[in-house]
Amino acid sequence: TVEALLASLDGDEKRAFVWRASGRMATFEADTPPPEVLAPRAGSAEERLEALRQHLRAKVGPRACAPGETFQFPTHVEDFAGYTEESTEHVDAFLYDDEDVEELVQAGKLSRYYCPKGGGPRAVQELNFVSHSFSVAQLRYLFSERVLGDLTGKRVLDVGSRLGAVLYAGALFSDASDLVGIET
Repeated sequence: TVEALLASLDGDEKRAFVWRASGRMATFEADTPPPEVLAPRAGSAEERLEALRQHLRAKVGPRACAPGETFQFPTHVEDFAGYTEESTEHVDAFLYDDEDVEELVQAGKLSRYYCPKGGGPRAVQELNFVSHSFSVAQLRYLFSERVLGDLTGKRVLDVGSRLGAVLYAGALFSDASDLVGIET
C-alpha cells in the first residue's frame, strides 16, 4: 500500500514522492520544491518514469503487496474461473513489464508453473499472472488525447492508488491541475 511505501522512504525520498506523485497536497511538503531523489527534473517524461520504476523496485518486490494483503477474485466473472491464491502470481505491471518478468523467471525469482496440492509431479500447471497496476504502456495510453483527452485545469481522482503509478504518470503525461490518490 502507499502507507507501507511511504514508511520505507527517508525524509527526502518521501518528500520527492509526495511532491511528484500527488501533484498538490494540503501539506507543507507540497509547498517546498521537490528534492531530486526519485527522478531528475531534467530528462524526458519516459526517463523520469523509468527512474521512479527503478527506485520503487528497490523498495518493494515484484508483487508489490503489503504484508497481510489479500486479494479476492470475482467468482462471477468467467475470465477468472480457476484463479486461486495457489494458482495465481501477482506481479506489479507498472514496475515489471513482460520482459522484466521473463528476466525474473530466468533468474529463478519467479516461476511460470506450480504443482497443485496433492497433484503429483505430472500435474504441473501454468500460473495465472495478474496485476493490480497499469503498465507503463497502459498509462501512456490512458493519458493520451484518445482516452482522457485534454486534462488542463481538471482534477484526476485515482481510487485504489496503490503505489501511485497513475498519479505519477498523470503528472508527467498530462496538464491536469490536481492529481489525487485514495488508497485504503
